[in-house]
Amino acid sequence: MAGRTVPTPRFARLHTIVDLTDFIDECAYPVVVKPVKQGGSRHITVLRGEDDLIEFTRRAWREDLMVEEFVEGRMYHIDAVPADGYRFVASSRYLRSCLGVFSGQNNGSLQLRPDNPFARRLEEFFDRVLEPFDTPGAGAYHLEVFHTPEDELVLCEIASRVGGDRIPALTRATYGVDLHAVSLRLMCGLPVDPLPAALPAEVHGSVSILPQGRPVRIPGRPPFPWVRHYEVNEQAGPDAVTLHSASYLCFVLVAGADTAEVERRLFEAEDCLMANLD
Repeated sequence: MAGRTVPTPRFARLHTIVDLTDFIDECAYPVVVKPVKQGGSRHITVLRGEDDLIEFTRRAWREDLMVEEFVEGRMYHIDAVPADGYRFVASSRYLRSCLGVFSGQNNGSLQLRPDNPFARRLEEFFDRVLEPFDTPGAGAYHLEVFHTPEDELVLCEIASRVGGDRIPALTRATYGVDLHAVSLRLMCGLPVDPLPAALPAEVHGSVSILPQGRPVRIPGRPPFPWVRHYEVNEQAGPDAVTLHSASYLCFVLVAGADTAEVERRLFEAEDCLMANLD
C-alpha cells in the first residue's frame, strides 16, 4: 500500500511577480493565485489571460501567496473523524464551485450515500492522502478533491479540522454525528456513542442564499415537506455583501433518498427563495 501517488495540481510559492509570470510561462493559463493559509475562498483569484494578470499586478502585493494550475471538474469534500477503534467518513459534493459566490452563484453542498461506489472511491482517496503523514491517534479532517472530466481524482487541499459552513449540520442530520463533539471527545480520550450500524434512510443537502449587496426582505421558510431546517442570518444587514464562500442571508437544509433527489430539491428550494427575495 505504501508509495501510492496522489495527483495534485502543479504549484509554486510566490515571492515576487516574476515567480508568477515564470509559472504561467511553464503551465499556461488559467492559473489560481491564493493565500497559503486562508478559508472560505477568501482572496482567491483566477487568472485566465493577460488582462487578468495586468489587473492583478495593480493590487498590493501579499507575502503569503501561492499559485497553482487551474483544474477543471466538480469538487467533492470528504469529512472524517478517524481514531483508534472509531472511523467516520462522509463524502459530499459542492452544489457549485466555491469560487462561484463571487460572481453571484449561491453556494451549497449535498451528501453522497455511504453505499455509493463513488463515495467509497473518495474514501480510498482520503486514506491515500493521509498515508504519508504521521497522524495523531484521533483527529478531524476536511478534504477537498477535484473530479476531472477524465475521471481522475486530484487533490485540492486537506485541513486537520472539521469542515465549515453547513457541513456539521448535514452530518448531524444524516448520521446523528456531531463532528465537533465527537472529534474533541476522542482527542481527549473520552467515550463516544457507537456509529449507527444501518445505512441512513435519507441524505441531506443545503444551499445558502448569498447577500445581494442591495436592500432586501428575506423570504420565509420554503413550503416543502422535505425541508428539514431553514435559518436566517440575523447578523446580515439588509444590504450585506458576499465576503467569503460561507456568506449567507439565509440557508435551507433538505432531505432526499439519494444525491440526485437532494439536488433536485435544493434547486426547487433555491428557486422558491430567490423568487420571494424582495
